[in-house]
Amino acid sequence: MHNRITNNLSPDDINVIGFVKGPDKFILLYNDSDTAEALQSVDRWATHPEINFTWYDAGNLTKRIKETYKEACDEHSINSDSD
Repeated sequence: MHNRITNNLSPDDINVIGFVKGPDKFILLYNDSDTAEALQSVDRWATHPEINFTWYDAGNLTKRIKETYKEACDEHSINSDSD
């Protein structure tokens, strides 16, 4: 699950990335300027012994977060060029 909720009035979209593992659901909502904090949350989940979230899961989610950030940078570059 991955979506970007856009508001044309705001430069920061809200990114929504979800991860389902069996009965567990992990959902991150963050804007582009908080990407580092989103990555830190994923790391915390992986280190927490009582959460069913492994470093492998963290790697997959980290990859998706970084791809979302790259897309946002590319979109910003395209929008800036057309102004």
